Amino acid sequence: MSEDLVALLDHLHIPKASFVGWSDGAISALNIAAKHPSRVDKVFAFSANYNISGVMDTTLSPVFMTYINRTISEYSRLSPHANRYDDFLNQIMQMWKGQPNWTEPFFSTINSTNVWIVDGDHEEAVLRSQQDDMARWLPDTGQLLLPQVRLISCEAT
Repeated sequence: MSEDLVALLDHLHIPKASFVGWSDGAISALNIAAKHPSRVDKVFAFSANYNISGVMDTTLSPVFMTYINRTISEYSRLSPHANRYDDFLNQIMQMWKGQPNWTEPFFSTINSTNVWIVDGDHEEAVLRSQQDDMARWLPDTGQLLLPQVRLISCEAT
């Protein structure tokens, strides 16, 4: 996905951009910051993980499962290919089984003064240690823990 974003920047003749990403979008933003540092001004990465070992069993979260059910409904309502949700979900699940798979050296090319690592204190999908590790590996980064916030904030009660 991040290579597609860089290709879009090229197509639009945008030499450098700031990225705000949530979950997989945050992972994409960090990937661009590491692999294309000259293209990145700032990154706000909310609820990113750097390794699949840092993902919780989301099937145990009623909030996350409510979100998944909502995506089924919205996909069928909004997609021009409403009957392909299962294909879409299978592709996402395949991606989640192996990505990202980063270690500390991956972060060495990121200009950490331009990065915020952010999460909510009621996170239901990513272990908190993931954000703590990334903040430690990016010594000049900002780290923010938002109180009373979940990954799936739109479903919070």
